[in-house]
Amino acid sequence: MTDLISGAIADLKSGRKEHSILAEWITWLSDLRDYVSSLSELGRSTLRRVVSTAGQWVVVFEEPVMVFLDDGPPPSGFIHCFVSFTDIFDRSATLFQLLHRPRLVDTLPLLFTRGDAAEFLAPHTIAGYFRGVLVATRESGPRRRHYPTRTLLPALVVISVDRPFAIVDFGGGLLEDPLDPTKLPDVIQELVTRGSDFERQLLQMLGRLDLVARPLLEFPGFCSDSWRDEVAQPTTIAAVAAAGQQVEKQAPRFVIHVGERYPEYLVVTGEHWFYKTATPLGSVCKFHDWPHAKENGVAAEVALAEKNESSYTVSGEDIHCAHEVFRRLRIGRCKVDVLDAHLCCRACIYSPFCWSTDVGRLPCPP
Repeated sequence: MTDLISGAIADLKSGRKEHSILAEWITWLSDLRDYVSSLSELGRSTLRRVVSTAGQWVVVFEEPVMVFLDDGPPPSGFIHCFVSFTDIFDRSATLFQLLHRPRLVDTLPLLFTRGDAAEFLAPHTIAGYFRGVLVATRESGPRRRHYPTRTLLPALVVISVDRPFAIVDFGGGLLEDPLDPTKLPDVIQELVTRGSDFERQLLQMLGRLDLVARPLLEFPGFCSDSWRDEVAQPTTIAAVAAAGQQVEKQAPRFVIHVGERYPEYLVVTGEHWFYKTATPLGSVCKFHDWPHAKENGVAAEVALAEKNESSYTVSGEDIHCAHEVFRRLRIGRCKVDVLDAHLCCRACIYSPFCWSTDVGRLPCPP
């Protein structure tokens, strides 16, 4: 049954007129698709389930925006059919899990505009905030000569009712992480200026000028790498403890994917506005350059000569790391591996978290 419904939805998307399902079901699915299409961006971001029933049967759609609007046939695993009273009774635990209240109530999006914050956030519930930046990378240029562009938008990550919400300056001018490294100091300074202005205006709007940005050490961390996974599990240590489960201490996550199929990430930066600096701390390091790393037998087989969505530095730049052996040691530690896989640790604000107990393993000179 789920395969038939999936195929019928795919037919509706493609405009095909012939279907292998009853005509009244096509009308019903078409009405559901029109409903999902009519929702605003915020409405779509909070929609986690659509349920239809005629009493004797129930159909539950998980992630209906993806099911009804994304290209191609939706995965049948996101469509759950209960075809009779007996089926509903026998599979009541599954139905309960699909419609369990925490999965439906806590569906506000992670990213807010200023207007969203004014409408949905009660100022007195804000316990504190951290600075952050939304990082969105896209490919530009022709197919045979494409290159990445990376947009930076300042954000305030507020903690309200024990969970984070990121209020992003979508209305401000677009700022890009430059391909030319000599322009990075100016870009960082501009991000600081815009972020500070946005911070002041937002706190004034919320009537919370009493608040100041909190340090990274106080951020509770995200539970997962993707916001889609984040909303499907407990978001606080208190919630886990209340369920009688053992609380396992994990390294905090400061970066979370928010861009659905696109490489867009929210990066929590605490009292800073950006996760990297224009120049590394400490003495000059020869491992910023691939030829020198090659001479010492620690380089990758090929130098990184072009930036991409997961590595925004190249060999020879002051904040690039060409030490491939050390980069493999960073696997599982690096907080920004999905954004800047070759970023020098001494140019990253998260370095104290990654190397809190064994900083001596860094190959950088003192």
